[in-house]
Amino acid sequence: MRFSSTAVRLFLTVAVSAALLSSARGQAANQAEAARETSRVRGPSPFQTGVGPGEQAVVAGELPQRQEYGELKVLYNARPLPTFSLQAFSGAFYTSNAALLPPSREIGDWYFQQGVALNWSKGIFQSTLFPHASFYQSWFEYARPGVTGIGNFSAMDVDVGVTYALRKLANIAVSVDYVYERLADLGLDNEIFHENHLVLGLNKVFFVSRTQSAFVQAFGDISLQTAPLVSERNEYGAGIGYAIDWIPEVTTTFSYRYARYDYTAGPRQDNNHSFAVSLVWRVRPWIFLQLGGNYILNNSNFRIFNYHVFTGGPSAAVNIQW
Repeated sequence: MRFSSTAVRLFLTVAVSAALLSSARGQAANQAEAARETSRVRGPSPFQTGVGPGEQAVVAGELPQRQEYGELKVLYNARPLPTFSLQAFSGAFYTSNAALLPPSREIGDWYFQQGVALNWSKGIFQSTLFPHASFYQSWFEYARPGVTGIGNFSAMDVDVGVTYALRKLANIAVSVDYVYERLADLGLDNEIFHENHLVLGLNKVFFVSRTQSAFVQAFGDISLQTAPLVSERNEYGAGIGYAIDWIPEVTTTFSYRYARYDYTAGPRQDNNHSFAVSLVWRVRPWIFLQLGGNYILNNSNFRIFNYHVFTGGPSAAVNIQW
């Protein structure tokens, strides 16, 4: 009997996945997946549209400001923008599914995050082109490390890119970024995961009123090289969001993000849905307090990779710009 190449790949993927999940190597692979998703939620994004602990971890210097209403989320400017920003942040979060296991095997836990971020951006060509670079380093410590699939880790992102505002096309922002991402133990020595990837983004902001705005965005995240290879994937998706400034110092942001995860090592494909809400209080122009939560629903063509998780908690950040 002859089998098609697709059938063979499907059989091998299922067999290897089952073997991995039942071995120490599988626990390491699962930790890489869980740490990667946690880092994505709480880490920086190459193109910013809102204020939150993850989004705010690297507040993009290319986004102009209007102090009486906080940070605006559109690429035009009426005065010089800061070139550098340095931020220190920390937070405590509860997650209902720390290891991103199927619903029947969920393990809840608390984790604590702290880190620093340095961002550079400079507007040129009448503030329509914004080359930028950033460095982000964060540490995640769980209340119960050592449980299956749960382990403390550190996350690092190095980002170099450029954003261009298409003024003739409704001020749509186009971004191209090269990102190096690395996950390791708390001591930064033993690597869990790393990836070189190219991120392409489109972003458009709509102002509903002086204190309310909405955004839409589309993105493609192309992996250039990933280790371990079983975690290599390309991502494609879109997002929407809405921000309300209740008073100049307090903002609520609602957002939804859809991403298609296309794994290159096999026929695995995931549909990832993220819902998030945050309440940010700008105590001072350089001090932020936030209470936020997000719910992620992941549907895969392999049931063993289906999961849902809620994460939420308070955080604080100090951001200095010059």
